[in-house]
Amino acid sequence: MTISSIEELNAAIQSYNPFPTGAAVVGQQDIWEQSFPDVTTLNAHASDAIYQAIERVHHARKAREKVTSMVIIASKGVGKSHVISRIHHRLKADGSALFIYAGVETYDIKFVNYYFLQTLADSLNHNGSQGVTQWQEVAAGMVNQVNRNVNSDAETIPATEVVEKYSQAENNNWVDELVAKYRRIRRSDPDIIRAIFWTLSEDYSDFAVKWLSGKNLAEVKANAMGLPNPSEGEKYQNAEAFKTISQILSLVSEYKPLVICFDELDLDNRIDPDSGLTRPQAIAGLIKPLVDDIQLSDQSKGFVILTVMMPDTWTNKIKLMPGGVVDRVSRRGDPIQLTFMDGDSIIQLVSLWMKEFYQSSNLIPHSPIYPFEENQLLDLGRNSDSSARGVLTWCSKNFKVFAPTTPQPPKDLVEIEYNKALIYVEKSLTTLLDEKITLADALWLSFSTIIGQTLENVKIISLEKIKCSPSEKSYSMDFKIIGEENGNPVKIGVMVLQIPSGMGVQAGLKRLIDYQKFKITRGCLVRSKEINPGATKAQGYLSDLLSPQLGGEWVKLTGDNIKTLLAIRSVYFSRENYDFTEAAIFDFIATKKLVVDNYIIRKILSDPSGQIPDGLLVT
Repeated sequence: MTISSIEELNAAIQSYNPFPTGAAVVGQQDIWEQSFPDVTTLNAHASDAIYQAIERVHHARKAREKVTSMVIIASKGVGKSHVISRIHHRLKADGSALFIYAGVETYDIKFVNYYFLQTLADSLNHNGSQGVTQWQEVAAGMVNQVNRNVNSDAETIPATEVVEKYSQAENNNWVDELVAKYRRIRRSDPDIIRAIFWTLSEDYSDFAVKWLSGKNLAEVKANAMGLPNPSEGEKYQNAEAFKTISQILSLVSEYKPLVICFDELDLDNRIDPDSGLTRPQAIAGLIKPLVDDIQLSDQSKGFVILTVMMPDTWTNKIKLMPGGVVDRVSRRGDPIQLTFMDGDSIIQLVSLWMKEFYQSSNLIPHSPIYPFEENQLLDLGRNSDSSARGVLTWCSKNFKVFAPTTPQPPKDLVEIEYNKALIYVEKSLTTLLDEKITLADALWLSFSTIIGQTLENVKIISLEKIKCSPSEKSYSMDFKIIGEENGNPVKIGVMVLQIPSGMGVQAGLKRLIDYQKFKITRGCLVRSKEINPGATKAQGYLSDLLSPQLGGEWVKLTGDNIKTLLAIRSVYFSRENYDFTEAAIFDFIATKKLVVDNYIIRKILSDPSGQIPDGLLVT
């Protein structure tokens, strides 16, 4: 083993800085995908408490002892999300529990049940410890239980083999047979049982997960799978969602313990005018019935609820709630406090980052922390606020040798986080394309970055959001673009309408053509799916919209074009975590022309074609 020369090490250091300022911020994509070194001894008391809680609920003898909850508190940057990521990757490696991650910053707190149901379904669709999705692990466990009920000596079939057996099944009889046999063992909701078995099918798995998340399927798909579509409207779906959540958790926990983690409560503390609750309080209101009301058997493996937040949120929001909420949010008692780093843990952290850096450069340093010195890092540890984020930020600024390096401008740091967000969006695109509020937010934000500019002959003067009742959110008009087109006033009403079919589509189109009520001069439908040819009223409203009299437009929503805008939205709403200013984000967007060159943005502003787009998805 030959030690690399100082010249070789310095050349590598001057060419690349592995410590970008934003690297210490852990986003949702980092929770699921290990993308940074972890000092497992740092705040090990917190992660160990979770592992111990899993063991307790798993081996508890009585159903009432099979649910517990705890809270982790820490200041910004100390490492709450790092601990969550560590817990997930440990559980995925050893297979001791399933993992649900609820980053709640995008939840509409009027409908927390409905949003959490979507989180539950999406999280279980991530791969688990057995090389298949967590849903498929559960389905495989159910298949094995059916086999043991027929023959008590039946061997347990690995999940990968169960998936292989049913993924290419030629007909649907196997699902009917499994549901019937499983219902003799456990009298759970037959539709939920059916949907979970469908996750084994290559052709129907995505649709099964979509149905389990509380969303409607196209009628032809729902009929083929033998699943009833839920009633439309978020208000109704929210009321029914907790019943589905309860049944899923009860059934899934028969096979493995679950860890349910609520994160990102602190990003928005506005008070909802209808409920009078902040986001943290709305989530606490969800946790209480999760602890009190889920019906588990004595054989259940149980579940652990972990909520992470800042100290002020715990003291000033959660602890003040009446009705025993605080005792349900943290059955363990007082929150677990994360600690700042000391000198030894800082040296371990920097050593891990430098190890990856030197290995990727095929270099062997004379010191594992070069170009830093041990005394420098020990001095950092003597600071009272030596957070992991602060340490890595310091490393970024001081990662240099004799020739000083030029610090990265803010837009480069924004680009790093944008690229990370883009990867996460691409993996979650199937789910995101059904989230109307998220899609509309992405469009609103994108247009906000070009106010004052002229695009497709339209000068954008301002934007105006459209108010609607909670029950109308799934088919409401989202916002108006107010501007001038060739010197004439123009007001474009934009509606994202992703409901597969039914009365919601009809109701949405009826609103979109009511130019007088909404005070618009042009209606713009943003949609990826065809409108049922047999829906006579909906087709009539669509014809009116696209007619020369109304001059409306149908803009095809495609994954390739919306994913850029969704990634922008993700970075923007997490900007406080990264210490990014709005100006830095907007500057990056402008420099990269992410909005002005986007097809959807230009199509919304351009002269309407009056045509139905080609290549729409069949509903």
